[in-house]
Amino acid sequence: MNATDRLSLTMGQIQAEAEELQKAYIAGDSAARERLDQKEKVLDGSPTKRQALRAISSKHGFGWTNLLSYLDLDQGVREVIEAVRLGDLDRLRALLREHPEAANPFWPGRDQPPKPIPNDSIPLFVACYTTGRKADPTGRACKLAQALLEAGADPDIEDSTPLNCAASFNRVDFAEILLDGGAKVDGASDNGGPLAHALFFGWDVAKLLEKRGAKLDLRMAAGLGRTDAMSSFFNEDGTLKPEASALSLMWSQGRGFSDGEVLAQALVNACIANQVEAVAFLLDRGTEIDAMPKGFDFRTTGLHRALRRGNTEVAKLMIERGADLALKDGRYGRNALDWAMEKNLDEIAKLVKQKGKD
Repeated sequence: MNATDRLSLTMGQIQAEAEELQKAYIAGDSAARERLDQKEKVLDGSPTKRQALRAISSKHGFGWTNLLSYLDLDQGVREVIEAVRLGDLDRLRALLREHPEAANPFWPGRDQPPKPIPNDSIPLFVACYTTGRKADPTGRACKLAQALLEAGADPDIEDSTPLNCAASFNRVDFAEILLDGGAKVDGASDNGGPLAHALFFGWDVAKLLEKRGAKLDLRMAAGLGRTDAMSSFFNEDGTLKPEASALSLMWSQGRGFSDGEVLAQALVNACIANQVEAVAFLLDRGTEIDAMPKGFDFRTTGLHRALRRGNTEVAKLMIERGADLALKDGRYGRNALDWAMEKNLDEIAKLVKQKGKD
């Protein structure tokens, strides 16, 4: 779909297309059935209106909720988003000169913005996401972002969605533009969200955020391999200070974790980031080597995470320290040997097999 088609989309058009899709499906049209059956569970040979609307939304490149947001956006904002999608810097600058307010999303027909604001309604996010998934040798994404920021785009919009996006794609250049443009290094909620994203997805951005003064807790320090900082979160009796879990993890903003849970979260972060010294530091302080802590996308041990990332040095250490090689992760049901073979880690697979014979 080209920009002109997206800009001309209306709710009436979407509803009409959905109605036609329903009729075609019921009539046995193979294309209609393929489109719906790929994503929907149609009962009794008759798709619901909502199922048809979701299918049409997908056809136009949106989820249903995101499409509702896009259709209600100010037309000027929609034009800005499409210029960003196309990477048309001249067009973007011309639009922003005329309507600088379109650098941020707003919805004239709504009393308040949608909650949460869909990512693809945010021009700054679109600038990062559209170019973040592929090589960007000309730095076009940064130029688009700079134009948006100069027009007044909020770099911390929707709890730092643009900076989180840059962290997720490990776009150091884009993250620098945002930080120079006023983005808060610890996130709009001051909870370390950008660093949590960066440690999980993009190592280079994590180092940039550390350099720019991002706050640390034990989990973040472990991911960065900062054993010096890790020591500061322990009391003399070996218990953890409250600030050891002061920040947020990727999938959890919860507080009140036990010391054991926080230590396990730190171990998983260290395994994800291939921090051998941090892993040893935590194991030496009694961290449960086979724990599957909360706070991540699913339950796995540190060894599972290390193997999934191909972090062989950390994996070797965990195996040598006695990690349970038979344990299966909480999503895929794979043990250490399964992951080593899946990731073609021949040396680790051989080590696991040998340990099984001992």
